[in-house]
Amino acid sequence: MNGQTAIVVGGDNPSGVAKIIGEFFKKKDKVEMKAGILNERALTKEEIEALAKLPGLEVLRAQLLGLLTQPATGFVRVINAVPQGLVNVLQAKVRKENGE
Repeated sequence: MNGQTAIVVGGDNPSGVAKIIGEFFKKKDKVEMKAGILNERALTKEEIEALAKLPGLEVLRAQLLGLLTQPATGFVRVINAVPQGLVNVLQAKVRKENGE
């Protein structure tokens, strides 16, 4: 590594740090990203750019929670459909008998 070198420590949100650094490098023409390290693994410039494109940790958690609740929501809808259908039939019969 020739020239000036900077080291950035990101903490618990590596994709957020990669996004901020990527935006910084886009604004500065003379600055070049050379490499990175994530969990004791060396990353290339391309891998850091791919990491920057990932959604943030909170967004990923929300997406995972949405995926986990979908089967349960579908199951509840199926269970609820049978009584709801019966109620609809009974209401239609009552309306017919009352002449509505």
